[in-house]
Amino acid sequence: IYVNNPVYFRLAGESTVSLDTKYVEIIDTPEYQRLRKIQQLGFTHFVYPSATHTRFSHCLGVFDLCGQYVESLSQNSGDFLFAFNSDSIRFARLAALLHDIGHYPFAHYFEELGSLSAEETINFHHEHIGRRILSGELLLSEGNLRKTVCENFGEDFLNNLNLIKKEPVIRDVLDGPIDCDKVDYLTRDGIACGVPYATAIDKQRLLVSLACSEGSPGGDMQLGVTAKGIAPVESIINARYHLFSEVYWHKTCRAIAAMLKFAMYQCVNSGTIRQSDLDQAVLSRDDWSFLSWLYDSLVKTQPEAAYGLVRDALLSGNRAIYKRITTLSTAWAASEARSNISKLKSISGRGYDAVIDLQDRLISALNKECCQRKGWVVLKSHELLLDIPPGNKDVLGLPEVYYEKDTRGKHWHNFTSISGTIRDEEILARTQKIRVFVHPKRVPQMCLVENINGVIGSILNSYAS
Repeated sequence: IYVNNPVYFRLAGESTVSLDTKYVEIIDTPEYQRLRKIQQLGFTHFVYPSATHTRFSHCLGVFDLCGQYVESLSQNSGDFLFAFNSDSIRFARLAALLHDIGHYPFAHYFEELGSLSAEETINFHHEHIGRRILSGELLLSEGNLRKTVCENFGEDFLNNLNLIKKEPVIRDVLDGPIDCDKVDYLTRDGIACGVPYATAIDKQRLLVSLACSEGSPGGDMQLGVTAKGIAPVESIINARYHLFSEVYWHKTCRAIAAMLKFAMYQCVNSGTIRQSDLDQAVLSRDDWSFLSWLYDSLVKTQPEAAYGLVRDALLSGNRAIYKRITTLSTAWAASEARSNISKLKSISGRGYDAVIDLQDRLISALNKECCQRKGWVVLKSHELLLDIPPGNKDVLGLPEVYYEKDTRGKHWHNFTSISGTIRDEEILARTQKIRVFVHPKRVPQMCLVENINGVIGSILNSYAS
């Protein structure tokens, strides 16, 4: 792909991003520049100190990798060149550049809240917010993103973006098992965290193996790989598995997620945060000012909870993060515990309100059981948190592998032994751990609880009855 008057950015991972003037004008807008102030992994730097990279660098990386995907497909497949013209490729790269424009601090934490049964429904999803920014519904003071995109890509750019995301092959490049977003964030997060799992992804080998085919007879073209791409694809799956296990869902990261979710939940339920408040915070705040805003909103109605959930743990520098007191995982659980885990996931599927109801029941049961025991201090509603990670985060899917013409279209797991394990539910069993966290001051008294998992089991049985 050739560009005129390019501007170059150097990114970690030995990549140099080249942007044409029309793309540079987009990233120079205030709406895009705010991504420089949003860390890619939130408070993961509390565990991995160097994980301070931003959404801005990730978006540039995805843009660059999308261009590499398209260039490789153009060289590897005559079908691709025949099906897509320069305008299609232009809008594909624009979609890659803008794919995270709606992101805001800790967005992935709050997206887990889903739809709350509050007076006003708030949509926390960054893609929804991104669409509102691009449509001009959400405006930043002195912002000019929509105007700039219209000048360079036409007034109908939003419709063209929606269409390109549905185009065969290109939709897989933007959002699929081996899409450019996934490959970039796995690699970039691995480098930033200093862990080796993701740095083993062989991007160059993957690029030269990219291919497209009709897939099933008469079907749409699909993005796949040739036989030489099997090992790179497996390295992507391995990296994703290890990063979820060791980084994204690390116990401390999940503790902070649980704390911030509960703080936001209380603010929404009390009416101190509404959609208009979130909209303003999204457009104007970086990580730390967003956290201060959340604290200020919560302290109005629940000062003690605000101190424990936000101020003491994250704002003050004390790092008084909630501590894990038990972990439930099907990776090692006995049959009865597996049944309880299944019930917990089912309750989580009903929404965050259902998780809070269960959490309240657990607090009440523990207070009732231990209230007469010496040293027990009554647990308050914000001092014990139940964390059930979302069950859809590890759903990856697998691309097609294309061999010779007579075996074309066979699914790649027929040709590699590792994929049989990867496709099994064991990946969720090993990463999706359910945990109970408590305020650091309440950790010593938890030894007075004889069997917290038994208490949880009794509560779950009461649901059935």
